[in-house]
Amino acid sequence: MTGEPDTTTRRYGLALAPGGLFLAQELANTGLPLAPDADPLQDVEAAAAWLRTAFAEWSQRTGQPAPEASLAARDLPKVRVLRVLVREWLTTGAASGPSTSTVHLSLDPGRGVSYGPGSGGVAALQSLIAVEALLAQRSDTLGRLKVCANRGCGAVFYDESRNGSRRWHDVKVCGNAVNLRASRARRAARPPAPDDAPPPLTDGPGRPTRS
Repeated sequence: MTGEPDTTTRRYGLALAPGGLFLAQELANTGLPLAPDADPLQDVEAAAAWLRTAFAEWSQRTGQPAPEASLAARDLPKVRVLRVLVREWLTTGAASGPSTSTVHLSLDPGRGVSYGPGSGGVAALQSLIAVEALLAQRSDTLGRLKVCANRGCGAVFYDESRNGSRRWHDVKVCGNAVNLRASRARRAARPPAPDDAPPPLTDGPGRPTRS
């Protein structure tokens, strides 16, 4: 994908959610259970590089200037907490932490409304995730951003199916695995069929055991 920032979501082979909605998807996909060693939020330098890439992608998609992406050591716990809140929100529809954000709006002749965060870094990321979620809600696309139903995966994907009914980020990878486990569990819990019952004890061919 020449010219496109190398986002975490793309490296997992997932399509990015449309417009700026991808920011929530991108943050959530930095800490997948299947690839804990690939987490860019493990140290400040990697986290800052990831944030620059995410903001560059957002700017490219929205036509708005990219916010400042600087991070200090004290910011690392904040961006990790934000990731937890975003995953919680995408999974349950609610988040248990603070959600206050500041967004600046301006009217530009010939361009309509421009928007951007009131600051940089983690605060900018939180603000943009919030405003892009609002825009997606207004366009009725927010509900298509989902967490894979395979708990061992947890990838956040954008459901592009016609009726929006996908449950897995990849039905062949996760759907089949989950369905196979469920089928085995059902077979294990099922009582044995009559044909599976052990034969009665006998003293010989055709002779029941005498008591």
